[in-house]
Amino acid sequence: MPEAAIKLKQKHLLINGTDDFQVKARGLELVAQLAPEDPMNLETLDGAADSVGNALEVIDRVKEALLTLPFFGGGKLIFLKNCNFLADSVVGKSESVLEKLAEILEILGRVGPESAQLLITATSVDRRRSFYKQFEKLGYCEQWDLPELKNSHAIQQWMDQVERMMRERGMKPQAGVVERLVELLGNDTRALQNELEKLSLYTMPHGEVTEEDLRRIVSSTRELLIWDLCDAVTENKTSESLHILRQLLAQGESEVGILILLAGQIRLAALGTHLLENRKLSLKKSGTFLNASCLRMRRICCRRIKRGRSRICSVWPGWWTRRDVTLQVPGFGHWMCCIRPIWLWSLRGVIGRRLWRRRC
Repeated sequence: MPEAAIKLKQKHLLINGTDDFQVKARGLELVAQLAPEDPMNLETLDGAADSVGNALEVIDRVKEALLTLPFFGGGKLIFLKNCNFLADSVVGKSESVLEKLAEILEILGRVGPESAQLLITATSVDRRRSFYKQFEKLGYCEQWDLPELKNSHAIQQWMDQVERMMRERGMKPQAGVVERLVELLGNDTRALQNELEKLSLYTMPHGEVTEEDLRRIVSSTRELLIWDLCDAVTENKTSESLHILRQLLAQGESEVGILILLAGQIRLAALGTHLLENRKLSLKKSGTFLNASCLRMRRICCRRIKRGRSRICSVWPGWWTRRDVTLQVPGFGHWMCCIRPIWLWSLRGVIGRRLWRRRC
């Protein structure tokens, strides 16, 4: 047995975190490593409880398993999976449940893991409660949390991890593949593992992964397909535009709805081009990210078509636009998505219907 497995066998274990897929996978991996030779000494309990009464029944079964001697000597493993009464919920806050959990801690203090080892997997655990803190002293807590993609640094770290996972499977992602995969799946590790498995089988034996492979294999969302359609139309890629359009229609999307969304994106592209030509918008590529900055301005002029005549609409942003507005998004191909938040930020609270009609 590996040295790491021997150390884990000498402790009670609590595998927790917000990443449901990784928590369950790690629990099954530890069961395979730590299970006794005699299968009679492995006891698996389901910790999913719908009510306080169910939670108390599960805790009583855990107590009974801990206090029962293993068959034919040696040690035993109690695997409590999918435990949900350790969370900050109505069941988890119940006084009777907390009292029963305190009894479990008392038993764990008397019963060592060499005779009865407890392994718990839980996706929602309130780490502020005494049970978690006391369990850390008695055993070992392992956390598997989903990556929070709140800023560019976190997104870059997650993309590096995704690329490392792809290379471990023998795949060689080309430029833009990892960014596209993160755009499609985000931090959903379960979907990521499934899609990587499909890509690995599809690209055998050469292992080269292109963006075209992603379009064929990886399921795409409606929003991203709209962006892809807009990019293909503005770049005059007819065959790609028709392929994406067929995908949207196959998903049951409305032709009128697609046309309205496409018109909106093209409008934003025209606005972005106008801001770029007037040096009001700055686009800078930084690694795999795009920095879009809307510089200070007194007014924004845009052309409006109404009843066959071209009219100029002047819009004065509010006092908050005295500062530069900066937005950072992954991928250089989807730079137009920077325009909408900058535009809405500039117009927020300034233009109502009456003001728009008065200015026009």
